[in-house]
Amino acid sequence: MKVRSFFALLVLLAIGTGAVHAQVLVLVHGYMGHGGSWRVSGITHVLDRAGWEDGGHLSLQEGRVVNYQQGRPGQDKTFYTLDMPYEAPILSQAEILANYMKVISSSHPGESLNIAGFSAGGVIGRAYMVMRKDDEPRVASLITIASPHLGSHMAELGVKLQQTPLSWVAPFMGADAFNRADVLFRDLRPEEPGNFLYWLNRQVHPRARYVSIVRSGTSLFSTDFIVPEYSQNMNNVIALRSSSNIIRTSGTHMLTYQDAVLLVQLMLIGNQI
Repeated sequence: MKVRSFFALLVLLAIGTGAVHAQVLVLVHGYMGHGGSWRVSGITHVLDRAGWEDGGHLSLQEGRVVNYQQGRPGQDKTFYTLDMPYEAPILSQAEILANYMKVISSSHPGESLNIAGFSAGGVIGRAYMVMRKDDEPRVASLITIASPHLGSHMAELGVKLQQTPLSWVAPFMGADAFNRADVLFRDLRPEEPGNFLYWLNRQVHPRARYVSIVRSGTSLFSTDFIVPEYSQNMNNVIALRSSSNIIRTSGTHMLTYQDAVLLVQLMLIGNQI
């Protein structure tokens, strides 16, 4: 079935299915991205067509959460996009995500909170769930798209390049964000004893629905060269063995229309559980 025909079927299913409980979907971007990445890629447009209400675009300014694109939270299904400091360490971003989650939860008491994270955003979402305090909102499901759960050799390359003269000239080339991401690159290096991912992947993970959307293309133009396929699979995380549903898609390391279709489908299924 073609993707667009499949999407049309999902819309009909969504309209014809009574909601068991209201859902909120929080969209977390990755490195070098921004909250608007979900919008310009068309992901939010697909959600809108499937009946999701746009809750807005959140940003953290001087320690206060601001909704710069004030939306209209829905009664059944609402999504939010966020701005994250993409060069910051994973745990720092997880703390910022916690601030967003508290604000979103306060606007949706009793509703199911779900996170969809693209690339590093998926690791940030997982770190939030592991580090979540008792007074912070619980996550019902985590959907990760092309996320480096076991690390990326590109992050390893970033660490090595920062030890070369390239890091000295980066600020003069308008690429000083490259140097600011030093700790982030170290956080996303392939897991090995003593590094961040080795620690995170051995922490107790809360009970939730885990879904890994994995790029598994076989051609030059449908392969993710940023994050290897095995790293995107949360079943390869030692603390989550056999806990994640796996959906394999072809494509490069970019958000696609197909990702949007899958989000609609996955959230529809979740609403019936």
